[in-house]
Amino acid sequence: MAPTFTSVRSGAVSGCRRCGRAAAGERRRIAGQEKAEADMRIAGFEPLEPYPGARMKWHCLHTACGRTVRPRLTKIRSGGGGCRACAGRAPVDPATAEADMRAVGMEPLEPFPGRVGDRWKCRCVTCGHTGMPTLNNIRRGQGGCYGCARRVRQSRFGSAAERFERVLAAVEGPDRTSEAALTDPVLADAVLTAGYAASRATASAPPGC
Repeated sequence: MAPTFTSVRSGAVSGCRRCGRAAAGERRRIAGQEKAEADMRIAGFEPLEPYPGARMKWHCLHTACGRTVRPRLTKIRSGGGGCRACAGRAPVDPATAEADMRAVGMEPLEPFPGRVGDRWKCRCVTCGHTGMPTLNNIRRGQGGCYGCARRVRQSRFGSAAERFERVLAAVEGPDRTSEAALTDPVLADAVLTAGYAASRATASAPPGC
C-alpha cells in the first residue's frame, strides 16, 4: 500500500485501504440503523434494543397500546401490522372474554371457543334468550341478544307491518312520491322487508292471478 501525501492530506483516502473499507461499512451500518429506527417510529413503534436486521424480530414498544411487541422491519415497510393484539389476532384470555360477555348482559353457557370470530353459546340475562354471538361483534359495540335488539327496534320504530303501512301510505298519499318516501331511512327500511311486502301483494291480488 502506497498512498500519496496529497491524497491523505486532502482526505480522499485514509491511508489504509482495509481500514477505509471498514470505516465505510460502519457509516453505512449507522445510516441503516437510523433509517430503520425512523421507519419504526413512523409506524408507531419505539425500538427497545439496537437494530437487529430487517428480517429479525425487533423488541419495540407499541405506542398506541403500550404493549411490548416484536415486529420485523420488512413487514412494517411492506405495510403490515406489528401488534397482534391491536389487529385482533392475539390469543385471548378466557377470563377476559367471559368478562366482556357478561358486561353486555350475556352469560356464557360453554367455554370460550378460542377465537374472537367464533360463535359462542350464551344466554341473555335480561330475557333468557339463548344466542350465539361472537366476541368480535361484542367488542365492536354490537348487542349480544337478537330478541332484545328486536324489541328495542319495535319500540322505537314499530313492527315490520307498521313500518310497511307507513311506507304504503306515504307512497300512495297525494303529497309525496315514492322517491320522496324512500328518503326517510325508517320508511325505506320497511320497503326492504320483502317477506311482508310479498305477502301483502299476494293477499291483494285478484283470484286466479
